[in-house]
Amino acid sequence: MSYPRCPKCGWVGEIPDECPRCGVYVSKYLAAQQRAMHGAMPSDSRPPPPGGIVPDSQYSLPPMAKGWNTKAIVVWAAVAVTLGLAGWVVLVDWFGDACEYAPPPGWQALDDETAEQAAEAASPPWGAELEVHGVYSPGGSAASRSAILIGEIDRALPMNEQTLAETRSKFEVAKNQPQLADSKLRAAATKLGGHDAIEVEFEMKQGQMSVSLLCVLIGAARSTFLFLFLAPTEEYRTDIDAVRSSLGSFRILRPQGVRGNPVVKHGLRWSWVAGILVAAVVLVGRLRNRA
Repeated sequence: MSYPRCPKCGWVGEIPDECPRCGVYVSKYLAAQQRAMHGAMPSDSRPPPPGGIVPDSQYSLPPMAKGWNTKAIVVWAAVAVTLGLAGWVVLVDWFGDACEYAPPPGWQALDDETAEQAAEAASPPWGAELEVHGVYSPGGSAASRSAILIGEIDRALPMNEQTLAETRSKFEVAKNQPQLADSKLRAAATKLGGHDAIEVEFEMKQGQMSVSLLCVLIGAARSTFLFLFLAPTEEYRTDIDAVRSSLGSFRILRPQGVRGNPVVKHGLRWSWVAGILVAAVVLVGRLRNRA
């Protein structure tokens, strides 16, 4: 049987079976095309084309690509990383540094890991709403028994008699313990830098051990700041004047409006995290599809 045209290279002429141009065996090529066509479209009831004639569409269509090509993946990943870094900078800088504080002379900030441990220790009275901005100790030593913690409670507590009573009660729970019967507690409303505040001094005595703390809650427009000084009573009495003097340097830098709204702050942060996770899932899916 002869063929008028090569279905692979398109050469026109009398072809017994082997194409003189590309060397393909037309009968085998057509049989493979028929098998591929029937395998891809089993429900196609159209009659096969006349012998020796193969529609151009059967061999001119390029194979379907899977996933993205390498260039698209690289560009997309670079854009995602750039946007992610930009988003992180905006979230950290825009909502960061809600206060400024100059510690007493010789006191230095502790490293982040130690500060996180201090946050976990200080969080129970206020729950998970406490965000620590800094922890300081003499010489910046984690081994020091004295420490100052600056934190922020992510809700505005009214600096009134009710909050004063609630704050006092948090410490009275410890004071009323039989083993701490000789403890001393003082709580009063005060002012700090033009802001209403509540100040608590607590001296815990258990046998020969005595630890004192100064806790100051400072009211702001959208949150409440916490200043906590904790030390053995002897060191506390030695350092309290310098600590109170440094407390006078405390300034609230909380931006107003949308930037100061904790709902917007946390909403944007979680949206950013969700966006990165979705982008990662999409990219992994595309890479697996390409493979």
